[in-house]
Amino acid sequence: MIPFPARKRIGEILQAAQALSEKSGRDADHYWKFVIATMRSRLMAAGVPREVTESELRKFADEVFSRLS
Repeated sequence: MIPFPARKRIGEILQAAQALSEKSGRDADHYWKFVIATMRSRLMAAGVPREVTESELRKFADEVFSRLS
């Protein structure tokens, strides 16, 4: 199974980038961990293999953080 590419989830990427830009320190860390844990849970529940899940999460993170710099 191949999930919808996380790097193309533009709405979620923009939402995460906006939220992170408004947070700092622990608030930002907690928010980011929540976002990633939620995505990981959804992908794993859908039966996406762990290596694919982790790859998708890295790509999602790359897209989010590229919008913060």
